[in-house]
Amino acid sequence: MDTISGFAPGVVTRNDDPDGTGRIKVMIPGLLDETPYWVMPGNWPGGGGIGKGSQYPPPPIGGQVQVIFQYGVYLDPNSVAFYMSGYYGQTEEGVQAGPEIISAAASPADAHKRTVLWEGASLLAYIVEDDTEERLVLQAKATGSKIEINAKDGTDGKSETIYIEARTALSLYSRGLLDIAADGVVQIQGRRVDSVTSRGI
Repeated sequence: MDTISGFAPGVVTRNDDPDGTGRIKVMIPGLLDETPYWVMPGNWPGGGGIGKGSQYPPPPIGGQVQVIFQYGVYLDPNSVAFYMSGYYGQTEEGVQAGPEIISAAASPADAHKRTVLWEGASLLAYIVEDDTEERLVLQAKATGSKIEINAKDGTDGKSETIYIEARTALSLYSRGLLDIAADGVVQIQGRRVDSVTSRGI
């Protein structure tokens, strides 16, 4: 059985994880051209819980990582391995670089609660979840405009709220009827609307 005890230095060969959970494939110089399985993120906050994936994007192809193989086995295709990100180098300004947090709004206090589902150049989708909150958010990265579903809203955590925030414009359009109704209260600019028709709105 081929084993490696402890950490092994590796170089990223693939980072296009089909599951989108931050896994990579790695070349171990002198031993492996490429791991026969996907290597999982193992350091906080990259590890996360079961199915949580990584808060940060995977390291780039050619990036340096440290790999540890479960039970030391590295050739068995059914084996498991974890990677720890290495040195990120320096920015063009000469500042030591680090991983870019996918959500710019994530603070160190709540980053561990966030599970990034998808990220593009301008948009990201993520879940915030712990014992007290459960939110699904689709957000514009540059402005913070977002659509948010909060499944544990209110002081008792038993209310549900859909929140839409637009930093530039919010447009509602219908080719037919546009109906705004509520079993409770309808408010516009904080003012209660008792009769929409009578106010000519």
